[in-house]
Amino acid sequence: MFFHDCYIEPAKVFKQHWTITNYYYTTTPRPDNGFMLVINGNIDFITESQTLRAKKGDIIFLPAQCYYEVIFHTELGAVDNYLVNFISDKPFCDTSTPLRILENAPSHCFKAFRQYVEEDYSTANSVYRNRGLLYFLLDTVIESTAGIRSRHAYLLEEAKNFMQKNTDCSIDEVAKRYAMSPSGFRQLFKTKFGMSPIQYRTKAKIEKAIYLLESTDMSTSEISNQLGFYDVAYFCKCFQNHTGMTPKQYSQSKSV
Repeated sequence: MFFHDCYIEPAKVFKQHWTITNYYYTTTPRPDNGFMLVINGNIDFITESQTLRAKKGDIIFLPAQCYYEVIFHTELGAVDNYLVNFISDKPFCDTSTPLRILENAPSHCFKAFRQYVEEDYSTANSVYRNRGLLYFLLDTVIESTAGIRSRHAYLLEEAKNFMQKNTDCSIDEVAKRYAMSPSGFRQLFKTKFGMSPIQYRTKAKIEKAIYLLESTDMSTSEISNQLGFYDVAYFCKCFQNHTGMTPKQYSQSKSV
């Protein structure tokens, strides 16, 4: 969760009680940024890459220009939420899909949402009141996530180091080891390091392959098997994508 300093303007806000089961941003993208606080019930945010389940007390960031489907699990009981939409002059957060930024939100977050959404904006100076309460809400939410962001940053560094040493471990296993959901781990990892966990694991494997080519007499096939590639051709393709040479060409260049 990395928030940017940008110019922000209020948009529409709602206290919502859902009786329908679906809502769509699949043909046109979401027009504004939004923070949703789930008051009651369960809500799924579905994109091409993930399904995010939100429950009571979760705060979800909904980035502008993203596509997704929402499922409200009304069969399990009431589904209610506060939704605060706002406009920013540049991306507000490093994510392109819905992202849970807080679980079990503290009472002062509920209070800030309630105060902002349920305020009477028909009075004099309501424009300034609207903007002031929006900034107060954003400050409250971001401050509440500070400790979580710090912990995530530490865990992601630990996970990256672990993946570098244990290239045969699956991404789901790594996520579980560091107490994150697989989808959340993938999203946070890409946000922090600029590549997906799978891309990083492949990079780590190629670095090991380079070391083995330089320090041993292992064949390309033996290295491919040791590093867990499903066939030699795929290993050679990944190696060439990262180094610009095949393993054989790399070995020859080092022996000259």
